[in-house]
Amino acid sequence: MALINGNVMQKKDKLVKALVNAFGPSSVRVNTEHHVQVRSSNSGWHDVWINKESMISMKICGKRSVKTNLSANDVIGRIENYNTTKTDLAAMHEALRIGESIQHAHAVMLDRQLDRAIFVDAGFKDGKAKAAAILVTKEGDVDVRVRSISINTSSQAEYRAVLLGMDLRDQYADYDTPIFTDCKALFEHKELKNVENINWIPRIRNKGADRLSNMRKRSRTKQI
Repeated sequence: MALINGNVMQKKDKLVKALVNAFGPSSVRVNTEHHVQVRSSNSGWHDVWINKESMISMKICGKRSVKTNLSANDVIGRIENYNTTKTDLAAMHEALRIGESIQHAHAVMLDRQLDRAIFVDAGFKDGKAKAAAILVTKEGDVDVRVRSISINTSSQAEYRAVLLGMDLRDQYADYDTPIFTDCKALFEHKELKNVENINWIPRIRNKGADRLSNMRKRSRTKQI
């Protein structure tokens, strides 16, 4: 029995070393001599087990099936493939969401018979905020900005979204371009009372900016 346990420990140590080399020490945790976990791309954990006969098995995060009789290379390969697949899928979903946001903003602009327009909105949850602004033109030109911001209230976040739209308008020096927001309270803001061409729009007509402002995991500028 001692010999078997020794073999298990030796194989576990080699497996952990291989996993740490592949994914980094912060992504690997050892629960017992038989159970190791590796962080997945969606912040869950893959489970890897070594039984008393030194056989390796694993379960990919989010899947029910357990693969048995694996080598360390098999485990690493399966996790790498999973991470690549999940990352690519997330990127595809994000691209689709951005595309839908632009399409909606463009349709509203055409419906209002405008040559160009800027739509802004902000998302605020659990002390975190994101502001978004979408500029669309009749010719099909698009400029999209998304910013993570440090703010204390949703109304402050909405104000920062308008500032983001104003900054976008300043870039083109076209002050006739209307900025649309679905936050009525902003029109009482003293800093905006003398700013021209800021308009209210129903939330249902501002879905494009709303979608972008609620994309929690993105913090970089988007320019399409």
